[in-house]
Formats: sequence, structure tokens, C-alpha cells
Amino acid sequence: MINNIQPDYVKTTNYDTALDSFITHMNKNCNSNGYYNFTVNKGRRFDKVVSNSSVHCFVEKETGNIFKPASWSSPQLKTKTPVRGSIYDVDSYRNADPHGGWLYAI
Repeated sequence: MINNIQPDYVKTTNYDTALDSFITHMNKNCNSNGYYNFTVNKGRRFDKVVSNSSVHCFVEKETGNIFKPASWSSPQLKTKTPVRGSIYDVDSYRNADPHGGWLYAI
């Protein structure tokens, strides 16, 4: 949900497959110079997407929602619209960049 607009999608894949396709997209489209390498650190509630020892975003395991980081250990949950995309909706992260600018609401 971005800006309180629910995307039209159906959850057709499981979480691990969707997360793998998200990481593959990030490594393919945001790694033109070979500098950025996106990996996943598993957590209890959120998976942390890390690039070169810095947090890029958090993915909630239950819903697949993408959140920008508030710190190394937690996502930003206290804003009006904390959800920035979904790993199940490719259009929500199609314009992703390696610096995380796509995670900020307009």
C-alpha cells in the first residue's frame, strides 16, 4: 500500500520465491557498476535487505510489505504511510535504485 492506495495483485507465489525475485531484481537493475550486492539477513518478523554493510530496506515476512529503515535494527513504522511497496507487486519496486530514494514517499 503506497499513499493508502491498495495495489491490485493476487498473492500467487510464496514468500521465499517473491523475496528471491525482489533480490534478483535489485542485484540486476541496481548493480550496473558491480559495487552493490544485495543480500538478505533473516529475522523473526522482518527480513533485512543489506547492501555493502548498510541496510537498504526491510521486508515484513507476514505480508511482504517493504519498509524503509529507521536504523540498522528496525524499520520505519511510525510515519503516516510506512509501507513503501510489496515484494508481491513488481510495479511497486520497478523504479528501485541502489541508494534507496524510491523508499521515500512523494
